[in-house]
Amino acid sequence: MPVLKFTTGMYKATVYDKAADVYCFKNIRFGRNPVGDLRFAKPAKPEYNATVSDGSYGPECIQSDLDIGSLIGKRQAAAPLTEDCLFLDLYVPGKQLKAGAAKVPVLNWIYGGAYVFGSKDTYSGLAYIKAAKDNLVYVAGNYRLGGFGFAAGKTMEKDGQPNAGLYDQRAVLEWIQDNIETVAGNKADVTVMGESAGAGSIEHHLVAFGGKQEPLFNKAILQSPAFQPLYDRAGLSEKTYKQFESAAGCAGQGLACLRKAPLQKLLQGNEAVTKGAPAGTFGFGPAADGVWVRQVPNLEFQSGNFYKKLDSLIVSHVRDEAAMFASPKLKTDDDFDAYIPQVVTTNNNFILNDVKNKYPRTDAAGSPFKTVKERVTKFISDSSFACNVRFIANAYSDLTKVHVMQYSRGVGLHGMDVTNNIYVPGRNAQLDMLLGTPLLSGVVGPNFQTFAPSYQSYMASFVASGDPNAARLQTGNMATIQWPAVTDASKPDLLPNVLDAGDMGFKLIEDPLIPMSSCGFWDNSLAAATAVQGIFLS
Repeated sequence: MPVLKFTTGMYKATVYDKAADVYCFKNIRFGRNPVGDLRFAKPAKPEYNATVSDGSYGPECIQSDLDIGSLIGKRQAAAPLTEDCLFLDLYVPGKQLKAGAAKVPVLNWIYGGAYVFGSKDTYSGLAYIKAAKDNLVYVAGNYRLGGFGFAAGKTMEKDGQPNAGLYDQRAVLEWIQDNIETVAGNKADVTVMGESAGAGSIEHHLVAFGGKQEPLFNKAILQSPAFQPLYDRAGLSEKTYKQFESAAGCAGQGLACLRKAPLQKLLQGNEAVTKGAPAGTFGFGPAADGVWVRQVPNLEFQSGNFYKKLDSLIVSHVRDEAAMFASPKLKTDDDFDAYIPQVVTTNNNFILNDVKNKYPRTDAAGSPFKTVKERVTKFISDSSFACNVRFIANAYSDLTKVHVMQYSRGVGLHGMDVTNNIYVPGRNAQLDMLLGTPLLSGVVGPNFQTFAPSYQSYMASFVASGDPNAARLQTGNMATIQWPAVTDASKPDLLPNVLDAGDMGFKLIEDPLIPMSSCGFWDNSLAAATAVQGIFLS
C-alpha cells in the first residue's frame, strides 16, 4: 500500500479497490482530540505524527441515540463513538499517485443527520470518482454534533465557541488547501457537496461572517438544505444550553464544569436536549451567534451579506421533504397551534398569529389543509427545508449560474436522492436484483440502475466544469436533458426551468414547492422575529 506524507503525518492507504483502481486513506487526523479545554472550542491543528498510520483508528463523533421515526428508524453507529473524532477520509484514483499526474478537481462531502448524528463513513467516494472517469479526488470529514458541536446561546458566546461543528468543517477545507496537491488535487477547484444538515451547513458557510470569509470552495451542490431557524440567542439558544448544562450535572456552573465533566455526564446532557426537543426538531443546529452566524442565512441573503464569488451552484429539494418529520403527536389543530410558539420563538403575538394564519386550521373557512398532518408538513417544509432552495436561488441567480432540481422519484421523501451518491452501476449484482423488485423500486423509483448514471453524470460534469450539461449522458433509457440555469429567481411566484428528476426521467417544470408566496412570507416573518428576539450583532 502507498504511504503519503501530509502536514499532519504519514498515512498508508487503508483500502485498495482493485476493480476500481481507487485507494482510500482512512482516518487522517485534521484536529486534536477536543477534550478538556478544547471542548466547545475551535478545532486545534494536530501536531505532526511521524509514525505511519494505517487508518485503523478513527471513531465517529458523539451523536444522539435518536429514534426519529418509522421512516428513518434508529440511528446505529458504524464505529465506536468518542470525542476524539476529528478525522477525514481521502479517496484517490490510482493514476493520481503516479509521477506527473495532471491536477483534478476536488469533491468534499459533508454528511447530514439533523446536526445530531452522522459520520464521514456513511458514504464512499467511489460512485462519483467513477462517474467522473477517475478525474476527481474525494474528501469527507467528521464534525462535532449535538451539544458538542452546536451548543449556542449567550453563555457559549462568552465562554466557548458556538457552532464549533461549522469550524470543524472549515478545518477540513483548510486541510484540503494544505494537502490535496500531494495527490494532484487542484486546491483552486474545490466543490462542496452535502445533503440535509450537510447542505444546510454549506448554506451557513456562504454567509459566514456576513459573507466576508472566503469559503475555500468555488462550487457547491446542496441537496435538501435543512435546519431549524435558531435566531433567539438569549432565549431559546440559551435555554437549550442551560438544559444541556443542567442534565450534565453542571447546573449554574458553566463551561468550566462541562469541560471537566466525565463524558457520560455530557452524554446525558446531549440526550436530554435531543430527546426533549419539540416534535420534528432536534434541539441543536447552526444558531445565530453574532459572528459566524450573524443572523439566519435567508436574512443575510436578503441584505446582500453573503459570499458572492462562487463559480456556480446546484441546489435541490425532494418532492416531500417534511412528511417524516411531521410528528404523530400533533393530532389536532390545537396541538399544532400550541406547537408553533415552541419553534417560532417570539413574544410578539402578531408574528405568531401571522404564522397561524399562513397555515390555517383545518376547520377554518377556505383552509387548504384537509388534515392536521398536511398543515404540519407544509409548515415544516417551508420553514426548515424547501424554502432554503428558493432563498439561495434568489441570492445567486443574478451573480452566477444556479441550477435548481426537484427530486420526485419513488416515494420522494427526504434523503431519497442520496442513493445516487453511493450507487456504482454494475458493481453489486445482489443490490441490482433488489432494486428491480417491486418493493424497492417503489421506494427509489423504477429502473433506478439506468437512472442513477444519468443523475451522476450531471453532478460529475458540474464538479469538473461548473456546468452540469457539459459531460452529461445523452443516450440511454433515461437520458439527460439540457438543464438551464435559473434567472431572475426572486421575480416569479413559481420558479421556471427547474429540473424534475422523476420516475420517467427528466423534464423541466415550474417548481410548485418553493413559491415566493410561501418563501417570501418566511423572509418577512424571520426578519420580524429576529428584530424582536435575535439580539442582532450585539
